[in-house]
Amino acid sequence: YNYVYDFGPDPGMFKIMCIETTGKAEVIAQFRDRCSYVHSMALTDNYLIFIICPARLNAIRVLYEKSFAGAMRFDTNAETKFYVISRREKRVIAVYTAEPFWMFHTINAYEDPASGDVHVDLCRYENTDCIDQFYVETLKSKPASYFSAAAANRYSLRNIPQAAAATVAKTGSKNV
Repeated sequence: YNYVYDFGPDPGMFKIMCIETTGKAEVIAQFRDRCSYVHSMALTDNYLIFIICPARLNAIRVLYEKSFAGAMRFDTNAETKFYVISRREKRVIAVYTAEPFWMFHTINAYEDPASGDVHVDLCRYENTDCIDQFYVETLKSKPASYFSAAAANRYSLRNIPQAAAATVAKTGSKNV
């Protein structure tokens, strides 16, 4: 699974694709949202959870900054969105929102068969300030105490079959 972003009219279009072992790609869902950096998504047997943190990318700024990191701005006033895409129906079936945060990677995702809820575990940062810490020179020159710690958080997406738009709450946190 992968995605492309069409910068077309603002907001542009996210297109989520399934790429088969034959190399054939099929768009399984598409939706409009502001351009944001997305590094990882979550997958369960029935759903793909596409998480958009409010780390906004500006295509023009990429050209003169010469990097995605330089062209990114974290919007503390915007929510993080969890788009739930049905792998069988091939469409977005629910959108959940949470407080603004930044993430690179999901850890795990699973469906609770009794409730129908989906739980997504991810490595959460408060904002994008940590990106500058991952440059090689910084990694080589700074002591461990300099770096921001991610927190392992679980987000529970409740009542997915019935949800149209909902707010999701963080249900746990552990520093990692």
